[in-house]
Amino acid sequence: AMQRVVWLDGGAYLLIEEVETMTVIDVNSGKTISVKEQKRTFDQINEAAAVEVMRQLRLRNISGMIAIDFLRGSSKGQTRVTQLLKERAALETKQIEVYGFTKMGLCELTRQRHGKSLQERSQESGQWTRLSVYRLIEPKLLEIATYAEAVVIRAPRHLLQDEFISRQPLEVHVLEGDPAVLFTGSSQDCLDFIKRSE
Repeated sequence: AMQRVVWLDGGAYLLIEEVETMTVIDVNSGKTISVKEQKRTFDQINEAAAVEVMRQLRLRNISGMIAIDFLRGSSKGQTRVTQLLKERAALETKQIEVYGFTKMGLCELTRQRHGKSLQERSQESGQWTRLSVYRLIEPKLLEIATYAEAVVIRAPRHLLQDEFISRQPLEVHVLEGDPAVLFTGSSQDCLDFIKRSE
């Protein structure tokens, strides 16, 4: 939900950029496509992307002006994508206006604002929040747990709850500072690393 890149089936992906004034979403094919089937393939990717875009808007609680740069498919494909977005918008609890494609090929829509977006909630006056620390650290801990017994992380101690540390699938040691994974290995290796760091 917080990654810039969201992968679609088949290797295509969305690139989501939230800035203060609007959100821009770029649809990318992600791999070489034969020229013969290009428009048809782009239409298929765009339809899958339209469905995922609507899901990501809801998941991230993105609101305001949104511009989507779909792949250059056929005109029928554009019509189908616009229709698909409108159908999905009708199912949403927040009001979404789909304006369609501009002359530059960007699809424009707006989504009713209701509270802060997930990205906005992860930042507070430029300082780390609990949500932002967890989203940086937790996926990495799950990945590390496949090959290490323990890990040393750096994070603001007051933002890390005991419950968060205890529910991880590996032993976690914390040093004060900006969130980052510093060292992985056995429990003893991690304790030795902490001693060397002090």
